Amino acid sequence: GSAPRHLLHIFPSFAVGGVQNNIIQVVNMLHRKFRHTIVAIDGNFEAAQGLKGELDIAFETVPMRKTAFLSISNIWRSRFVLQRLRPNLMLTYNWGATEWALADRLPSLCPHIHFESGFGPDESQKDQNWRRVLARRVLLSRCKHIVVPSIALRDLAIGVWRMSRERVLYLPNGIDCLRFAVATDPAVLAALAIPDGVPVIGTVAVLRREKNLIRLLRVFATVPRELGARLVIVGDGPERSSLKAAAADADIADRVIFAGHQTDPSRIVGRFTVFALTSD
Repeated sequence: GSAPRHLLHIFPSFAVGGVQNNIIQVVNMLHRKFRHTIVAIDGNFEAAQGLKGELDIAFETVPMRKTAFLSISNIWRSRFVLQRLRPNLMLTYNWGATEWALADRLPSLCPHIHFESGFGPDESQKDQNWRRVLARRVLLSRCKHIVVPSIALRDLAIGVWRMSRERVLYLPNGIDCLRFAVATDPAVLAALAIPDGVPVIGTVAVLRREKNLIRLLRVFATVPRELGARLVIVGDGPERSSLKAAAADADIADRVIFAGHQTDPSRIVGRFTVFALTSD
């Protein structure tokens, strides 16, 4: 048969995170129906451990200058990569990859789909960066589709970024509930020293500022100590040391368990009495 079509994925980072995990699951389910090239602008490919070994996947680092707005050199560098790879479809993920949308112009080298899943600490749904709003209006104006996981982002894309309604696709994130309908792993609970019988408030998140885990620590600090409750934070990231310091400052360090990155969170989530999400 004919050669599989080539999908080019552009990530600001392919570190472990929700967007990366979603795409990994899709790629794994596609098996070898497509071949893939994954670009991580920051050179971080930690999430690749979740990809199945038999897939046809190449990895590339394309160094880019970090600028406040757009960089001509970044755009030209991206253009050269597109000319070299000639993918059948380019998929870009979040603001950090939007310069590639401009690289795929004058003329267009391939169809383009953009995924927008949320914002970093320097932007929010209510407090949009006006330069980025203008850039999105221009850069994403010729995308075949813009995919968002929430109604709020859909309304933002249509109302603020001025994308045509028919090009904005609302695809909510799905959860395989059966994956989590399993018994917890006693070895994991023992390794984390989670006591038997006590209430456990837990969360799973990359430890970044926009996840606002400081808020979770502050709320947990109001839980009466005599309840014996524990707060379990599953995940890792750049905010780990500052969160540990905040727990110590709030005098709850002895009741907060930093579980670190867990390849399979389903082995521990069943022990949570309450699942808490404090992300912005």
